[in-house]
Amino acid sequence: MKRRILSLTLALLMALSVMAFPAAAYEDAKGDTQIETRGITVECPNCLISMSRETRPYGNIIQERFVCRQCGHKTSWNNV
Repeated sequence: MKRRILSLTLALLMALSVMAFPAAAYEDAKGDTQIETRGITVECPNCLISMSRETRPYGNIIQERFVCRQCGHKTSWNNV
């Protein structure tokens, strides 16, 4: 009985992973399929909604900060 439950659990886990990876993939302009990474979500301390991420090149590195679109609260620039 334990083997059957274990094999069903493993089969369910494998089926979910097969469905999850194609959902995370996207096709770029060249037609190459790539895996899209999940972004970091930051909550605004003032109005408690999700903040948008902004990036900028700074020399040979990339910096990011988070900006609240509702109240305008901004974090400082951080190196990525």
